[in-house]
Amino acid sequence: MPPGHSMSPGVPGQTPQCFHLTALLNAFSHYRDRVAIVYAGKSTTYGEALEEVFRLARAMFARGLRRGDGVAGLNVNTPRTMLTQLAAQLIGCYYSAIPANLSITEQANTLADTGAIALVFESLESETRAAGITERVRIPMVLSLGPSSVGDNLLALASCQPAEPLTPQGHDDDLAELTYTGGSTSGSPKGVLYTFGRNATLTRYLEASARRGTVDSVVFSTEPCRFLRFLPFTTIPWETTVPILMKGGTIFLHKGFEAGRALSTIEQERITVVAMPPSFLYQLLDHPDLNTTDTSSLRLIVYAGAPAVPDRLEQALSRFGPVLLQYYGQTETRMISVLDPADHASGHPTVLRSVGKPLRGIEVQIRDSDGGLLGTGSVGEVCVRSPIAMNGYWRKPELTADTMGDGWVRTNDLGYLDAEDYLYLVDRLTDMVIVNGYNCYTLEVEEALTHHPSVRQATVVGLPDERTGEAIHAVVVRQPNAQVAEEELRALVREHKGRLHEPRTIVFLDEIPLTLIGKPDKNAIRAELARRARGD
Repeated sequence: MPPGHSMSPGVPGQTPQCFHLTALLNAFSHYRDRVAIVYAGKSTTYGEALEEVFRLARAMFARGLRRGDGVAGLNVNTPRTMLTQLAAQLIGCYYSAIPANLSITEQANTLADTGAIALVFESLESETRAAGITERVRIPMVLSLGPSSVGDNLLALASCQPAEPLTPQGHDDDLAELTYTGGSTSGSPKGVLYTFGRNATLTRYLEASARRGTVDSVVFSTEPCRFLRFLPFTTIPWETTVPILMKGGTIFLHKGFEAGRALSTIEQERITVVAMPPSFLYQLLDHPDLNTTDTSSLRLIVYAGAPAVPDRLEQALSRFGPVLLQYYGQTETRMISVLDPADHASGHPTVLRSVGKPLRGIEVQIRDSDGGLLGTGSVGEVCVRSPIAMNGYWRKPELTADTMGDGWVRTNDLGYLDAEDYLYLVDRLTDMVIVNGYNCYTLEVEEALTHHPSVRQATVVGLPDERTGEAIHAVVVRQPNAQVAEEELRALVREHKGRLHEPRTIVFLDEIPLTLIGKPDKNAIRAELARRARGD
C-alpha cells in the first residue's frame, strides 16, 4: 500500500481478505453484548473489544504504519496485547511478540532481528524494559499502551479515532505473524513465519473440526465456556483462544501462574476450560487447597508444551475426572496430535505415555537419520506434513530447506507409532544423550525417576564426559517432607533402564527451573550443573 493511501471502511459485498481476521471480527460483532475478557477485575465485552481494535488500527495507520510493515510487541498477558495484534494485522502489518523471558540485551537483539519498524508495550507493565531495549536498538516508532515517557501514547491516539469497521488490508501471501521458538532446549530462538493465507487455512481447519464435533470443539462452543489462561500471548493461541472467541466464550486472564490463585478462580468463576503445561498441572495437584476447592465446573483440562509423567496424569484423572486432553505440536507445526478424554480414561496400559493420534488431515511419519521410513514401533525422527504448518523460518533459507524442503517438517523430536497409530515421544534429538555410543533417551530416565513415591518431578540432561563421550545428569524435586538418597534413585534407574542410563549426578532442587511457558529450562539446568561441577 503506497504512502498516503487512505484507509477505507468495509464495503458491503466485497470479498474479504485475511479470512482469520474476518472470522474473528465477525464473531466479535455477533456476540457484541457478551463478556469477552476479564482481567484485573475489569470486564471487556466483545463489542468493546471490536471497537478498540478498529480505533487502534486507525491510530497505527495515522501514525504511519502500512501493509507489510512489522510491529513488535513486548510479550505480556493483557487484553490490549491481543487486541493490538489484531489491529496491526488488520492494516496488513505482521506482528511479532518479543519473548518476555529474555534479558533486555537478548530482547533488543530479537527486536532487531524482526525487522519491525514499531515497538508496542504496556506502559504500566514494561516501560523499564522498553527503555532498555530502545537504548540498545534503533527503531523508528515506539508506541505505549498508556502514558509513558518512552513512547507515544497509542491509546490516546486511538481515543480520537472513529470505531467504524475497516476492510483488512493484508494479502494471502503477506507475512502475518513472526513467532519465535522458545530456544529453551538446544539453542537460540528462531523466527517462524505464518502468512495471512496460512492463518486462513488454520481458521477453516478449526471450523471443519467444529463441524465434526470433536471433544474440544464441543466444549469450547457449549455455553457458558469460561476459559482461564495464564500464559503470555506470544501470538493469539489457535488451539484454544481462537475457537473460544469464535464461539463467544469468556477468557479470564491471569498475569502469571500461581496455583492457589488458579484454584480460587476455578471455583469462584466456575471455570470450564483451563490450558497449561504439565508443570502447572503438577502444581495444582500438589497445592494444599486442592482438596477443599470445588473444581466440578471443569469440562476440559488441556495440557501441552512438554511430556507429561503418566503417574501424575493418573493422579489428575482420579482428582478431576475424565476431562484431560493433550495437544502435541510445535511453533513450526501448530497442532499435530491429540490425546482426548476418552483415551485418558480408556485403561489402555501405555496410552498415557503417548501424545495421542494425529489429527485429521495431518500426516506423521517416523524416519531414520538418512530420511528412510521406519515401521511400527521403531524409534526415529517425527516428521509431519500438514496444511497448517509454518511457511518457513525468518531469514534462514538454508534452515528452512533443511527442515521442510520436501514438504515434511522435521520436528527434531524422536518417537514411534504403535499399531493403533498412537504417537509416542522418547526425546528431542538435541536432548538424547549418547553414552559409550548408545542412545539414551532422557524422557525414559525421567519416567524411571518419577516412579519413586518420594520424587515429585525430575528433569534429565546430558553433559560432555571424558570417559563416555556424554553422561546423564538429573535434577530432582522431592515430595514435601520426603527423603530419598541418590544411590536409591540410581538403583531405580538401573532396574528400569540399565546401567548406561544411570545418572552420573543427581542434584536435589526445591523447584525445576522453567521457561516463561512452563517448560523445564534445560539450558538453565545445564548451566547450573556445569557451575556446580566447576565448584563455583
